[in-house]
Amino acid sequence: MPESKSIKYNLLALVFLTLCFLFFYWKIITHQGFFWFDYLLGEYPRRAYLAQYLRKFTIPLWNPYSLGGHPWAAFFFASGSYFHPFTAILSLFVKGGHLSSYTLEILLIIQIWISAVATYFLLREFKLTRLSSIFGAILFSFSYPIITRIQHTGHLCGIIWIPLIFYLLMLTLRKRSLFLASLCGLSIGISIMGAHPQSYLFLILVTGAFLLYSFVVKKDLRKEIFIFSIVIGICAFLISAHRLLPEIEYSLLSRRLSQTASGYVPIKFISNLFVPWLFGKGMAAYDYWGGYQGFWMFVEYGAYIGIIPLVFIAFSRGLLKEQKVRFFWYLLFFSILFVYGKNNILHKPINVFLPGLRFYSRFLPYFSLSSAILASFSLDKFATLTIGKRSRLEKTIIGLLIAVIIGFVIFGIWKSTLNFADGRLAYKYSIISKGWLLFLSFLFISAILLLARTKGWLNGLQFQLAVIGILVIDLFSLGMYFNVGRTDPDRYYQPNSLTIFLKDEGKNELFRVASGRFGYLYANSRCLMYKIQSTEGKLENSLGRFNLLKKGLRKVNKERYFDLYNVKYEIRDTVISKMRTLYPKERNTYLPRAYIVHKAKKLPEANIISYMASVDFDPQKKVVFEKSEKIRLLKGNTSEEDRVVITKYNAESIELSVRTGDDGYLILSEHYYPGWKAYVDGERVPIFRANYLFRAICIPSGEHEVKFKFSPKTFRLGVILSVLGLLSIIVAGIVSRLSTHSRVKKIKKHIEL
Repeated sequence: MPESKSIKYNLLALVFLTLCFLFFYWKIITHQGFFWFDYLLGEYPRRAYLAQYLRKFTIPLWNPYSLGGHPWAAFFFASGSYFHPFTAILSLFVKGGHLSSYTLEILLIIQIWISAVATYFLLREFKLTRLSSIFGAILFSFSYPIITRIQHTGHLCGIIWIPLIFYLLMLTLRKRSLFLASLCGLSIGISIMGAHPQSYLFLILVTGAFLLYSFVVKKDLRKEIFIFSIVIGICAFLISAHRLLPEIEYSLLSRRLSQTASGYVPIKFISNLFVPWLFGKGMAAYDYWGGYQGFWMFVEYGAYIGIIPLVFIAFSRGLLKEQKVRFFWYLLFFSILFVYGKNNILHKPINVFLPGLRFYSRFLPYFSLSSAILASFSLDKFATLTIGKRSRLEKTIIGLLIAVIIGFVIFGIWKSTLNFADGRLAYKYSIISKGWLLFLSFLFISAILLLARTKGWLNGLQFQLAVIGILVIDLFSLGMYFNVGRTDPDRYYQPNSLTIFLKDEGKNELFRVASGRFGYLYANSRCLMYKIQSTEGKLENSLGRFNLLKKGLRKVNKERYFDLYNVKYEIRDTVISKMRTLYPKERNTYLPRAYIVHKAKKLPEANIISYMASVDFDPQKKVVFEKSEKIRLLKGNTSEEDRVVITKYNAESIELSVRTGDDGYLILSEHYYPGWKAYVDGERVPIFRANYLFRAICIPSGEHEVKFKFSPKTFRLGVILSVLGLLSIIVAGIVSRLSTHSRVKKIKKHIEL
């Protein structure tokens, strides 16, 4: 086919995919609905916070607003990397210091559309027809493991790059190009930059497995594959180094690695492959009866890819003989075996290499990808099927039809026994019956289409068009509802009397607020949106010492805990006229953000928290250090001359004017963390870990200017490596282009001679 025609048909395919996305996300695009739940309560605030800073050409390395402060440079599980291309795009749409949620919603839809386009070209690289490739692209991008992940953009930003990475891997092996290998590494690096760690760890695992498989089966390419693997790995690491290095440092100080692996999918949920609504539609607590934690597990357990793809996969055993798709058969079976079941034998060895995993269900996107590839191949085989005498295949399809008809009869008998007038039980069984009816209906239609094709009643083109139509109806009818919430995030985060009061109070002095775990500032991440410093926040992997201090001190002596954290207001709730009302309760014993003490004590780390909770510890007069700290212990008394004024406070730097009548310790109720540096009158001084988790420096008598600055080595080194990686890929592209141009010139010259 001429190249111009090929481009034209590819464009038509992309137009069709675009129309599918417009239809599926129409309510979001027209602002009639909104992404909801975790997107509303966590993902949007964090993305908005990052975009707002980048708009000012500022990199927020430290976040002082959540959980008493933590390193944003090392912890952006669901907020994206500073240099991720889509994060940069987001910053362009910040107006008046505000990023509209609509902008983020549209950008997320565009990213999923890109994954659909990449899936289409991946399948075309396998030499499948355009209609079969469209079928696979729709299957992948509208399957439950993809659409439900909009709730967690950190996972989504890893998932969307999977098809493109495999497409580049296939091109690299076919063209034997180092430049394409470097582009593949770039794609993996970008995925790592924006993805949740679990998503990119799974990506690395699967990519490595594919390269190993190719190394084993392609004996004539082993040398090249080995070199390509090294190039891909180096490029991916360099591009993402500015995220990986700080994150590795953070992980060593956090709690996640100490947790045991959990989050397997109970085996009963394998039924979601056939009837996704068997345990509810997952939109609220009343709409989910699957047990285990709550309705949000619908997101984790969603595995539905449509009925007709499952039928095609069932009829694709012959594909095992084809070397180019055998890997995806292995991936399909591994996905199912890995995800489902308690005490799964695959979990332990995987957790040795990828410690701290929580939800194995997050491997389901690879089930979607392998299903899309295998089902598309099977569709292509049926489309080019030679029509002959009644075959074994035809008998199998007729047997399937008979089984479905029997299923309809059993379903009718079961439904006739139900007699619930109304209430939750009636709703539950109505949803279950609808789910089973849809399953049987789509299975019946699938069998009819297959029979029509084997009988020759439909030609290949008609068959493919009909299959695509059924898949669209199936996935759209069962998936369009899920991501459409009623709460507009932009309205949800509008200032109210409480936040206005706290912001106004914050103009006069630095302080923190505290609320319950599911309190006002926690669940809604308002601390980020309103720039209110809080002891609460939403992070899956907070500092290990923070958690130990919270559990050990807050439970025993809550007031002492709040005092140390400079908590001036505790957000409480009450019920007035049957309405939940939140109000700030002022506290009078809180310590200032920075203060001076003249006495110190050393204790083993294990004894510090219990000592801090006791009556023997007065934080206004004494500080406690770990025994390992090499610091001189003072035994002075508080002086009336002691004065500390914070003259400038930014996320990454704090400047103070200090006066003291005697040598002492300057204590900050700010978390101790590697990368913070302290200067007294311009000279660098060591920072000590005080009161288990806070910062302290020795301060001599007299008047001094003190500055704290956050400049982590891991981030600086990571940025340098990322720049070097990008420059290397650009140079590789230029060299590849020049060498191609040189080869073309030589060929032309040879032809002329």
